[in-house]
Amino acid sequence: MNSVSLVCTVHGPMDLALELCPILERIQSDVIFLEFPPEAFDDFYENYSRANLESKAVRQCRAERQVKLVLVDLPAPSPDFVSNLEELRRRIRRVSHEYRRLMQ
Repeated sequence: MNSVSLVCTVHGPMDLALELCPILERIQSDVIFLEFPPEAFDDFYENYSRANLESKAVRQCRAERQVKLVLVDLPAPSPDFVSNLEELRRRIRRVSHEYRRLMQ
């Protein structure tokens, strides 16, 4: 019988990977689903030019045994999208008293 284990993390200091890796090792997964934008995968898991808590723990676990990694996140939004969204938020704050009241 197959089982699914869900391990949720809050992005935190990378030294917490020492805590996360034993949890992942205990589960003995064949597959780890990563909430990770596809375009950043190589930076975190192939050439190691970037790291975070989760990627560090997964890399440590993969050093011990082969685990398939599956990405389940959407592509990161473009810089234009992010700047346009921020401009929209500024406009709403400027013209909407109700919005400013709710945000307080």
